[in-house]
Amino acid sequence: MLVKVELLGDLGKSTEGGDKKVDIEVDEGITVGEVLERLGVTREQTWNAAMNGNLAYSTDIVTKDATLIVFPPIAGG
Repeated sequence: MLVKVELLGDLGKSTEGGDKKVDIEVDEGITVGEVLERLGVTREQTWNAAMNGNLAYSTDIVTKDATLIVFPPIAGG
């Protein structure tokens, strides 16, 4: 199944070509964390994600035709 991934901030540098927007073909049942690992985002990197506009965790199963937006944590005060 096809998943669209957009990596914001420095996370885009993790992909092989430095692409910030990637379409990736994956098997059903894959998790958000596994998709990111396939793209080169390591477990040591800190990130937040949204899948189809909803907060997503690394263990969430990716849905068919999902759009993942992955971004670094935002801090302020």
